[in-house]
Amino acid sequence: MHIPKKSSGTKTDLDRDHGWELLSKKGYEGVALISLDETWS
Repeated sequence: MHIPKKSSGTKTDLDRDHGWELLSKKGYEGVALISLDETWS
């Protein structure tokens, strides 16, 4: 899963700390946060 960085100005209800409940219920968990480019993590 990727999310827009706060500095990108992209509006979303996902961030690195919120919005993952559905994925957690399916058994997924975050293990690392990496930068893909200037906009996406």
